[in-house]
Amino acid sequence: MFPINLNICHWVLAVTDLHAEQFTYCDSIYGHDNDDVLITFWRWVADEVNHSSDGRPSSVKDVEIWPCLENPQYLPEQRDAGSYGIFA
Repeated sequence: MFPINLNICHWVLAVTDLHAEQFTYCDSIYGHDNDDVLITFWRWVADEVNHSSDGRPSSVKDVEIWPCLENPQYLPEQRDAGSYGIFA
């Protein structure tokens, strides 16, 4: 889980689930990933997996094709302007 500050005013959470092999973008006000957080996060994870394996087989496979889930239904919704830090 990686909390990410957007434009110095809002926090979102990027999650890598190795068991489910997916990425999740969580925004407590249910905004869309207009800042391409998931794309940047996905590239970083893929680079880390490829770099850290040093030619050895990695248990993490095909990160490039993992789905990206945006604002899952179980995510609580923020109803005010100041509690975003609690959610992230």
